Amino acid sequence: MAQIPGGRFLGRAAGQGLVGGPAPPVGRDRLPAACDPHSLQARGDLDQVADGRRVHRAVVGGQPDVMVTRKPQRHPPAWALGLWPTTSFTTDYDEAAVNRFVGSPGLPMVRQLTRRQQRGRHRTALASGPMIVWINGTHGAGKTTTSPLVQQLIPDSRVFDAEKVGETLMDIAPGLPETDNFQHWPPWRPLVVETARRVLDYTGGTLVVPMTVLVEEYWREISAGLAQHAIPVRHFVLHADQDTLRGRIEGDRVLGPYPSPFRLKYLEPYAEAARTWLHREAEVVDTTHLTPAEAALQIAEAVKS
Repeated sequence: MAQIPGGRFLGRAAGQGLVGGPAPPVGRDRLPAACDPHSLQARGDLDQVADGRRVHRAVVGGQPDVMVTRKPQRHPPAWALGLWPTTSFTTDYDEAAVNRFVGSPGLPMVRQLTRRQQRGRHRTALASGPMIVWINGTHGAGKTTTSPLVQQLIPDSRVFDAEKVGETLMDIAPGLPETDNFQHWPPWRPLVVETARRVLDYTGGTLVVPMTVLVEEYWREISAGLAQHAIPVRHFVLHADQDTLRGRIEGDRVLGPYPSPFRLKYLEPYAEAARTWLHREAEVVDTTHLTPAEAALQIAEAVKS
């Protein structure tokens, strides 16, 4: 393989970090004995020690090539998904050539990496664009407890508590027209959309939003607003039967010595929403017999699958 102008020879010396230097001219007739193609194939090993350095090599058609890299000028095409970890960005392969390689018995590792990359395709999609994981459910269903556990399981994610938007509206003085729920104030829904959009524009990644929305009209407004900004939403609802929900609310003393009347009064509206629209709209996670950690794992696996 001839030297690529401007290329860099990258390797890892034993016990050291990544090292590099000007790429030497390398041909198959100059490969060290340690890189015998039969040895490479038999071991299925693309990391070989050569001349005191650990060199990443690919086996193409039964012959080894030294991996010479430089900063790519463009992203690899979609049909190359899963192939780029074992081939140089500077090698001019077309689609037909890659298809021949994948079908060749000389590329066992490339086939394995392709399958592995395809299994991780959704993780790649997660890293490449913004997304919202909305965790719905009645008040007291466990959203606040579950959402940070979900965040820990999804790379590059953050928790956005849309309730803080409502608290900001509640702090306006003199106050807005009286209501028993800030969601009824018309500014709340577009402000949630705009806040989420601005945060994702700034940070990228995924926002985990633990927020009860039981009024279908309000959910339609929020989801339509996010769709206008091309932000995909995975909508989950934490469900449990009425007796279980009531027991959790009555056993929760975090908010005070008595069960929360606010939470208790939303048990019936939740049951009505679940029956009429919510369970059709969202992915239901039945938490009746799940711990918060188990519910979080179920949500995270669904997002990544």
